[in-house]
Amino acid sequence: MENIRCIICGENNFVQLITLSDRLGYGLESFQLVKCECNFIYLNPRPDIQQISSYYKSSNYDPYNTLNKDGWGKMYRFVQQITLRWKYNKI
Repeated sequence: MENIRCIICGENNFVQLITLSDRLGYGLESFQLVKCECNFIYLNPRPDIQQISSYYKSSNYDPYNTLNKDGWGKMYRFVQQITLRWKYNKI
């Protein structure tokens, strides 16, 4: 794991916001989300370049929920389309 500075302002002034576990449930490792004084929220410490690939090896890894065809998957895609349109209009 590597400790990093904020990628927005470059500072190292943050407060711990919440502790999370791997959403796929592989391992007992926990992660910290921190909030910088510029209000950017990020993972710190984060896996380094050698460790990061081990978190994406699962055949179940589907970050955009494209494989799930049940009601929740359909609802996710519906909400995703709304938020993407909102973001597009903001830009």
